[in-house]
Amino acid sequence: PGITCGADCTESYDYNTSVTLTASASAGSIFTGWTGACSGTGACTVTMDAAKSVTATFKLIVDLTLTPDSTSIPRGGTLGYTVTATNNTSISRTFKYWTYVNLPNGSRYPATGELFGPITVTLNPGQTRNTHLTQIIPASAPLGVYTYHGKVGPYPAAGDSDSFTFSVTP
Repeated sequence: PGITCGADCTESYDYNTSVTLTASASAGSIFTGWTGACSGTGACTVTMDAAKSVTATFKLIVDLTLTPDSTSIPRGGTLGYTVTATNNTSISRTFKYWTYVNLPNGSRYPATGELFGPITVTLNPGQTRNTHLTQIIPASAPLGVYTYHGKVGPYPAAGDSDSFTFSVTP
């Protein structure tokens, strides 16, 4: 029988059964290897002559981190933040980056489309890029706590995302 695993799974087999495992990465991820009763990145075949444990390890193709300059911005001020994107693969990757905001009342802004982007970004193998971006906070912006969201991936699907909260003050 086959096994379809989430974060954790087990299966019972008869003694001396040969079991072959294959790893399938979800969109936006890559398979990086086996640990336990198997190693490497090819198919994993184990003979069930004792209890065996195998772990498949995956990582995101591109990691995204957003770091705000400040978490308190006055109306009419400028929100600054640094975007850090890392290509976790051994080949160049091209993807989209885009942002939107959740307002203090919980609604998405803009309601359709994106606040920034989507823009195309290409990273070389293993490359990390830091970019500082700014967003003007309108003088009429409601006071309260906002959540700024950034996403990367094959737009509109996100491979990775990050967010931070900030307050708009008088």
